[in-house]
Amino acid sequence: MKNFTLRLMFLVLPFLCFVTVNGQTWNISSDSFNSLGEIDSTVTIDGLTIFATPDKKVTVDENSKSLDGMDFTHRMKLGGSGTFDDAGAPVSRIIAFNVEGNTTITIMGMSSSSSSDRELIIAADSMNNEIGRFPALGSPISKGVFHYEGEAATIYLFSPSSGVNLYYIKAAPTIPDEQSWNISDDNFNSLGEIDTTVTVNGLTIYASSASKVTVDENSKSLDDMEFTHRLKLGGSGSFGEDGMPAARVVAFNVPASSKITVIGMSSSSSSDRVLIIAADSMNNEIGRFNALGSPISKGEFEYTGDKEATIYMFSESSGINLYYIKAEPLTTSIKPLEANEESINIYPNPATDKVYFKISKPTQVGLYNLAGSLLKQKMIESENDYMNVSDLSNGIYLLRSIDNNSFAKKLIIQ
Repeated sequence: MKNFTLRLMFLVLPFLCFVTVNGQTWNISSDSFNSLGEIDSTVTIDGLTIFATPDKKVTVDENSKSLDGMDFTHRMKLGGSGTFDDAGAPVSRIIAFNVEGNTTITIMGMSSSSSSDRELIIAADSMNNEIGRFPALGSPISKGVFHYEGEAATIYLFSPSSGVNLYYIKAAPTIPDEQSWNISDDNFNSLGEIDTTVTVNGLTIYASSASKVTVDENSKSLDDMEFTHRLKLGGSGSFGEDGMPAARVVAFNVPASSKITVIGMSSSSSSDRVLIIAADSMNNEIGRFNALGSPISKGEFEYTGDKEATIYMFSESSGINLYYIKAEPLTTSIKPLEANEESINIYPNPATDKVYFKISKPTQVGLYNLAGSLLKQKMIESENDYMNVSDLSNGIYLLRSIDNNSFAKKLIIQ
């Protein structure tokens, strides 16, 4: 028996839409659907099966509506209640699609009557195995989000009575609250040369025959983790004219408000490079990871949006090697730690050009902005050592040990 949970988010006000790495979407206004007209026999379009018969047709016609920043020109009219045969197989006025496992299902639609609210049943594998009901309002168009939990299944959408109009359906793998990808794990370490886009455990690696990504052996250690392999981006990331990633880009989905950790380094031991972390668009940067030529280092970044997003990671120029990526719920920003506070002091604070350190032992120190992005790092070996901060904007920053959690201190630059 499959287990199901339901979370319904019912919204009538528009909010930002986003692009996902995985999943299926069916927009009735798209060319694949908008010319179907009257459907009197079962058809499958792009993985969406529409069950219809001559006496119980489904119709696609023009109808303008807007929601979530999307403008619709057409709708799919179910025309009445869905019907199943005596064996429980779908017959007419039913929409069906397959899912591979835990899936988030998004529906945009409304009642076919402006004066009567109706319902759309969402069921898995059987008309009686409901996972939720979408309230199809008479006015306005609205959205429902439902969560299926279980193994591979066929999802059915149908009205229990009277007509419902559909404008948009999406089925995307449910995003776990916490995800991590270690390139040394078996799922990654045997990939070798990647010349086409692949998805491994929710991490999508965009590659092409002309812009390959490679996984090979390379031993490094950081944060008590021993790495045996690395993911070599090999060069700058590329995106198509539509803004979608093409090659040498790594992508994954995150829920709202997530902390993202990256461990990596430049592919050149003599040249520091930069890995861009962006949300939903290559231009919507949330941070930049300084990929040092040496040593391997870690960066932490915050996505603070209130909706799930697709995170893109790519080099702005030249190769970068990745060893580990983690996405987890964001609770609070980085805060100063209490442990061993007496072991290090910084001065002057506020600072304008240089920050000096009073330390009890050599320490690898990183300077972060409040979003958690690593901006600078340096091995501080004596009280005469300093970090140059003259190139940074006025504001509040954090100085923190990189190799362990021995200290973190607030620094003001003015």
